[in-house]
Amino acid sequence: MSMATMNSALWRSNHNQEYVLALHGKLNPADADWDQYCGLVAKTVSPQTLKGLTITLGAGPNAKQRSTITTIHKEFGVAPDSIGAVVTDSALVRGVITALTWAGIVRKIRAFPLRDLNAGFTYVGVDEAEHAHLIVLLTTLGEKIDDGNPMLALRQHAKA
Repeated sequence: MSMATMNSALWRSNHNQEYVLALHGKLNPADADWDQYCGLVAKTVSPQTLKGLTITLGAGPNAKQRSTITTIHKEFGVAPDSIGAVVTDSALVRGVITALTWAGIVRKIRAFPLRDLNAGFTYVGVDEAEHAHLIVLLTTLGEKIDDGNPMLALRQHAKA
């Protein structure tokens, strides 16, 4: 049995906005986990308005995985100016974000430190009334990651 390195889901807000959610632990995504994420992007109902929210302890896709998601974005019509937020304290992940931006995969992607989850929510347009519900969903997703739940780290930052 392989270790879960990430978990992902599609979420539709009360305003019918579709989001692809991704949580990463400390290890870069296993191919099976990344394939699940890519499958969600391919299944989106509204690729032109899809938004992304990622929370990571420092892991991120490798070059092959970034290439795969680039292809999927193009094939399924995800807009290059889609909005995405990555919540992390990792300088390495911030570098990957820069690379994805330069590649034109997502031009409006922005990083936020773990302590600023709500700022990430606001950036991608999550209504404040839905923050609590989304935190519960993200926490549940994070519980299935074997190498670190980013939502637990986020809570520890909030207590500090």
